[in-house]
Amino acid sequence: LQSAEEDPGKAMREGRYGDAERIYRQLLKQSPNDARLEMNLGLALFSGKKYKEAIPVFERAAKALPAPGPVHFMAGVSRLKLQQPC
Repeated sequence: LQSAEEDPGKAMREGRYGDAERIYRQLLKQSPNDARLEMNLGLALFSGKKYKEAIPVFERAAKALPAPGPVHFMAGVSRLKLQQPC
């Protein structure tokens, strides 16, 4: 069980996107095939304005999720933030 300090959802709600990113990366080391963790890592990166880093994370999640529409959307928005064509 995670401590409150290691709760990525809480870190996201509090705007501590770097902490959330770190926690999601740690969790992905334990569960590397968890597409939901991958998606949440992408959201943490996006929220921290790390759009370039978020794109491949969203793309990996989209390949593994049964309904990847929202993840494709976030990857597209990240590209728009970087002024890259979709």
